[in-house]
Amino acid sequence: MIKPHKDNVDGPFYVEDGCCTACDIPFQLAPGLFSYDRDQHCYVSRQPETKGELDRMIRTLLYSEAECIRYRGKDENVLRRLGESGNADLADVEFPEVAQVL
Repeated sequence: MIKPHKDNVDGPFYVEDGCCTACDIPFQLAPGLFSYDRDQHCYVSRQPETKGELDRMIRTLLYSEAECIRYRGKDENVLRRLGESGNADLADVEFPEVAQVL
C-alpha cells in the first residue's frame, strides 16, 4: 500500500512517503508546487491551479527518477496522458477505457 507523505496538501497529486531522493527534479520542473520537510523529503505543497502548472506537474511525474510523485485523482485527461506516456502505474485509480493505451 502506498502511503502519502504527511505534509502533502489535499488534492490529487502527492509524493509517496519515504520515497524521495532529494533529486530536485520537482523544483526544477514545477517550481512553487513542491517543498522539502526538515529531513529533505519533498512533498506537494500546492496543487496545480492553471493549465501550465498542471502540465508542469505531469511532466514532473513523468521525469522523476524514483517515481515518488503520484496521481490519485479521476480527471480523464490526466489519466489519458499518464496512460499514453506508458506511466499508468503512477495513478492510484483504475484507468477508464478512454485512458487505455491501445
